[in-house]
Amino acid sequence: MSTMVQRSLNLVLALALGSLVVAGCTLASENPESGYGTDASGNETYKGHNVSKYHPRRASSEEPETPKSGGGEVCPLPPTAEKDVLQKFKVGDLFPDFVLKDVVSGKEVKRSEHGKGHYQMILMWASWCPYCRTAQEKSAKPIFEELNKDGKTRLDVIGVGVNFLDDTPAAQKTFIQSNRIPWTCVFDQDAQVKDGIGSDFIPAVILLDESGKIVTYGYYMDDYARKLNNYLRDACEFKDRNPGK
Repeated sequence: MSTMVQRSLNLVLALALGSLVVAGCTLASENPESGYGTDASGNETYKGHNVSKYHPRRASSEEPETPKSGGGEVCPLPPTAEKDVLQKFKVGDLFPDFVLKDVVSGKEVKRSEHGKGHYQMILMWASWCPYCRTAQEKSAKPIFEELNKDGKTRLDVIGVGVNFLDDTPAAQKTFIQSNRIPWTCVFDQDAQVKDGIGSDFIPAVILLDESGKIVTYGYYMDDYARKLNNYLRDACEFKDRNPGK
């Protein structure tokens, strides 16, 4: 092989490797389609903004979900509230009412007059947040469909879209319709709910009882999401077997 040919091959190989390295760095630092990625310090970013503060990661165990206790004879205890999620309310407090517009229909939704069930779950989220998408598809949707599958409403869910980083009702509507999210979603344009309860975390979930009092709340992922869903299964079974309790 001539020296000139060898040099040409080396140059082509070097350029190809360089392209792979650049492509790898681009994919690792930011997904150009979603705008979501990480900076040099490992902080999660969205379109250049540090968004780590909105959804601090929590350690996730690989343990399987705790099986149902079965029988429905003993009233189960909800998982302990994660104290940093709400700043202005605690377990047992009456959750404030709100009226916001449905992002799909445009109609006003009043929380206290929404679907009646054993429990109402308020889910705070943003359309650009990958954790929020996962929480809805992998945690909220399965438990919602499971508990309401026989035509009786046991769990009511209201998704409250927060106005973080210029999220819009249109973007949230697109996600909801594309992923066939079955519950009502409203948009908190002026931070009425977010500021009212003192919560800057997403995805955050607040569980209310039939009277609108806070049962528990937390960061709706990993261990807490599994514990909450297991509690809902057992608690709804208990209420079905013991009306009025």
